[in-house]
Amino acid sequence: MSDLRRSEEEAARILEHFEDRHKVFSYAVRGVSVWRILRFPISLAIQNIKLTTPAIPRRDLLCSVFGGLRKIFRLRRTCNYVAITYASALRVQSSKGYDDIYFDALLNNLPGGVKISSLNAPGYANRISKASIAPVFDSTIILVVSVILARLFPVKDDAGIFAKIAECVLAELRLDEFSETRIRRNFSAFWWRCVLYDLLLRRLSPEIVLAADAGQYPVIHACRRQGIRFVELQHGIFSPNHPDALPATALSTDAEHLLLPDFVAMYGEYWVRRLKHTAVARTGTLVAVGSSIIEQYRTMRQNLFCIDEKNLVLTLTTQGIEHGTLIHFMHSFLSNTSASLQLNIKLHPAYDTSYDDYVAAFQKDVRVRILRGREDPNTYELIALSDVHLSISSACHFDAIGIGTPTVIIALGGFDLVRDLVRDGDAIVVSTPEQLVDVVLHRHWLPITQETSNKYYQQNFVGNLKELLQL
Repeated sequence: MSDLRRSEEEAARILEHFEDRHKVFSYAVRGVSVWRILRFPISLAIQNIKLTTPAIPRRDLLCSVFGGLRKIFRLRRTCNYVAITYASALRVQSSKGYDDIYFDALLNNLPGGVKISSLNAPGYANRISKASIAPVFDSTIILVVSVILARLFPVKDDAGIFAKIAECVLAELRLDEFSETRIRRNFSAFWWRCVLYDLLLRRLSPEIVLAADAGQYPVIHACRRQGIRFVELQHGIFSPNHPDALPATALSTDAEHLLLPDFVAMYGEYWVRRLKHTAVARTGTLVAVGSSIIEQYRTMRQNLFCIDEKNLVLTLTTQGIEHGTLIHFMHSFLSNTSASLQLNIKLHPAYDTSYDDYVAAFQKDVRVRILRGREDPNTYELIALSDVHLSISSACHFDAIGIGTPTVIIALGGFDLVRDLVRDGDAIVVSTPEQLVDVVLHRHWLPITQETSNKYYQQNFVGNLKELLQL
C-alpha cells in the first residue's frame, strides 16, 4: 500500500465500486457475510489510517481474564436487558465512583438491566473495581480465548470463499496484507466469539442486548440465534460513508447474512437524516434518542460557565492522527500570539500515545496543560467550561455543539469528515496557525443556539430509550 491518504468518502466510493463489481457481500460462510466482517479494517487500509492502541499490561489482562472465568459459572437469569460496554467508558467520576458514559444513566433509571464490560485500553483496569455500577461479567476472556481458539481450530471453508475474497482484494484494491490466512483467522476469531457470546447470553437470557458502538457482529449473531433484540448506540461520527453504515445496495443479498442491528439509537435527527439512504435506514431501524453524557455537561455549561474576557480557555482534543503536524500547528499558533489564554490539550483515551511528544513541545509555555485521555478533568468537563473547542475531525466537534460550546476545525489530514459542520454554518475551519490567531483574538467562532444543539443531540435520552426498548 502506498503512503496516499484518502478520505472516508473516497474510501466509501472505492468500496462500493468494488462491491458492485465482485458481489462480495454474497460470499457467506456459516450463514454470515465474510465481507461484512472485513469491511471496516479494509476501509481503514484504503484510507491508509494506522490506528494503534497502547498495549494493555499483561498483569491487567490476566486479571480481567481470570476475573471473567470466576464469574461465568455464577451467572444466572437475573435481567431483562444487557448493556455491553468497555472499561474506557468509565470516564466520569461521581460520588459513587466512575460512571459509564453510555449506559449508567439508563441502568439507574430502568430496572432489570445488567452491564458486561471488557478491558480495552491501558490505565482503566483500576476503574473497573471502582465503577458506580459494577459489571456482572468481564468479557475480556471472550476476546482473548476466541483468538486462541481461532488459531487452534480455524473455520473450514470448503467453498474457497476466503481465497476468493483475498484474490479480489489483492487484484483490485492492491491490499496484500489481507491474505487468505488473515481473512480465515479474522473470521475464525469472529466465529468463536459468536459461540462464546451465545453461551453467555443463554445464561443471562435477556430480552434485549444493547452495545455502545458498531462492529459487535458476534453479539448480533448470538442474539439472532436466540431471538433477542439487539440495539446499537451511536458511537462517535457515524456518517453514510462509515464502513459500518452499509450501502443500501448491500441488501441485494440475504439481509440476515449482514448482521444488521434491530435498532440504531442515534444522537439526533441530523444523524438520522444523514443515514437515510443506507442499509440500516432502509430496514427502518434508525431512531434519535440523544446522549445522557451530553445532557449532563450541557447542564454544567449552562450553570457554571462564565466568560472571562482576560483569560480565554481553549480545549484541543486529539485523535492519535497527524500528531506531529498538529503539534507543529499549535506550537506555531502559540508563538504568534502573546494573548493571555489557557490551552488544554486532551489526548484520546485509546488511540493517542504521544503524551511525551506534547510535553517536549509545550513544556516551556505556561499557558498549556496536557492531559492524558484517562486523566481528570474528563473531556466533556473541559469542553463544557471552555470558550471554544478545537480539533481536526474528532467526534468531539459534535459533542461540543451538543454541550453548547463553539467549535473550530483545524484543516489537517482527515478534516473532510466534519466538513458538513462548516457547510451547515455550525462550525468554522482554520487552515493556518495565523488564521487561528485571528479567530481567537477576535472571538470569531460561531455561538451555539439551543436549536442547533438539539439538532445533533436529541433531548431526554433515558425517556427516549425507554420508549424504544418497551420494557
